[in-house]
Amino acid sequence: MVFSGFRRRSVLAVSSMASMAAVAVLAAPLQAHAAPIAPSLRPAAQEFYWEWSDGVTSKTRTFTKAAYKNPGRLPTLIVTAEPATPQQYVKLQFKQHGTWMREDGSTTGASGSASLSLNPICDDGKWCVGTYKYRAIINGNYTVFSITYALG
Repeated sequence: MVFSGFRRRSVLAVSSMASMAAVAVLAAPLQAHAAPIAPSLRPAAQEFYWEWSDGVTSKTRTFTKAAYKNPGRLPTLIVTAEPATPQQYVKLQFKQHGTWMREDGSTTGASGSASLSLNPICDDGKWCVGTYKYRAIINGNYTVFSITYALG
């Protein structure tokens, strides 16, 4: 399921935990004198946001070797889960010849955030040239990015 939107950070997804909890509550048999479930006992819906470490909120980026020189200088993709628990594993993948390949992965920390790095170096050891489709996946939800690597 793909979710997107903009605030200061862009919404990546809303966890399916909330929808499963709603189904469980709605599917529970109704009893004439059943006590309502207290709001504090319901699991909080976890929302996921993304932003670039340099503050850019675009899903389309161009990174040139001339501007960044060293791959370690590229901005990272920061994915945040709110609330921060439970921790989630975040995967960054790129599409190559029709197959999604692993680029990076990280578990959200105590703050709920995970930082994912792009690697602009191709298999031949040189800076890649071209446009690649990337996706960040968290808890079965994803968002897609278009990243262009160029020399100039």
